[in-house]
Amino acid sequence: MGSSFDLKNAAPAQPTDCQRFANIVDDIANAVFVNNRNPSTNYWPHNVNYFMDRLAQRFTGMRSATIWSAMLQGGTGHTPIEGFNANEFGSGGFQANFFEAPPGNNQVRHAVGGLIAGYSGIGLHRMNARESEHATWKERHQP
Repeated sequence: MGSSFDLKNAAPAQPTDCQRFANIVDDIANAVFVNNRNPSTNYWPHNVNYFMDRLAQRFTGMRSATIWSAMLQGGTGHTPIEGFNANEFGSGGFQANFFEAPPGNNQVRHAVGGLIAGYSGIGLHRMNARESEHATWKERHQP
């Protein structure tokens, strides 16, 4: 069964945005749950808080995964943490129904935002309101 395509010598495919996201989350999880020697963050529930804060910082630019950070920083015009790049990820590797054309197609940020919403008690209503440019201030800021 000859094939003109040689898998051994083929250039590796570039990882999708979703695969890069998964790899970075794995690195963060290992740093927090496996290799963490800091006594203030290496046991439950502090390690879970620390993990969620690291996700928020890395993927959303928020300082922490708390309702206060989301309310104070999550709005339009907030100043993300230094080094945050809102355009680092796109829609690559996510289900087709999550595809969005650039700009604003950072599905990684959307996924982590959903995790933070559930973790901190922000709620789906508020997170969905942030997706609409026509949402009122009250809709964007109510818990």
